[in-house]
Amino acid sequence: MKKGSCHIKSSQGGFTLLEMVVALAIGAAVLVSVFMLADAAVKTTSVPLKYQEENLSREAFFDYLKEHFETMPGDAMMQLNQLSESSPFQPELIFQNVPVSLNWGGRPISAKAVRLFARVREDKRLDVVMEYYERNLLDDPNDPEGAADFDQDPLVSLVLLEGLGEFDWEVFDGRGFDGVENRTRTPYNWDWANLRRMPTFLKLAVRFPESDIVVRRTFWIPKKENPRNRIRQTMTRAGNNRFGEESTGSGSGSGTSGGPGGAVPGVGSNNVEGR
Repeated sequence: MKKGSCHIKSSQGGFTLLEMVVALAIGAAVLVSVFMLADAAVKTTSVPLKYQEENLSREAFFDYLKEHFETMPGDAMMQLNQLSESSPFQPELIFQNVPVSLNWGGRPISAKAVRLFARVREDKRLDVVMEYYERNLLDDPNDPEGAADFDQDPLVSLVLLEGLGEFDWEVFDGRGFDGVENRTRTPYNWDWANLRRMPTFLKLAVRFPESDIVVRRTFWIPKKENPRNRIRQTMTRAGNNRFGEESTGSGSGSGTSGGPGGAVPGVGSNNVEGR
């Protein structure tokens, strides 16, 4: 061994700093790709679910209207007003004498009138709102407290649909109503005070957010007998029967056994003989 010489054997089992940096960069790129794929998969799944939920809520709204129109009683009242004479139209439907009861805030609520209307927003979109009222919104001559109260506040106010591009009603009456069939693009009205009856059916046109397609639905209103008329007929019939019985009884008591009254057996003939 030569004096002053030194030999050190290098180890080959570790990694250099450059190799570790490259490995970390590759691992980060792989992780980023995995996260991007997972995020894309979540978005791909969530978008159909969002549309599915929106479609379900819209169909539930249409189903509610269908059931509402088909189950209205014979004495129900309906009026269609327009809150705006230019686009976007703001129709207002008022229903009265339609039994409505719901639980709101833990307490039961019974409403006498319902108001379904479109409310315009700052962005010119429409929100569909339903409000429940404790007293009449339409004059009802058959109700002792039938005067309309326009100053009352709603018991409950619910936003059913938001951000619509269009919400418009059309009214059709098979018995003839001037102007209904000839409408181009002017608002409809159905004045209960003058017509005093229900139309045959209504058509609703709705354009939902982020869509240029107008969805149209038809709602028929079955003709039903007014229960108040039936009650009046029953009371009149009962009164006529009672009057007829009283007339028959008085005729039997005043006659003789050989006269008209005597021919009727019973109390009248016995009284005559007893005298």
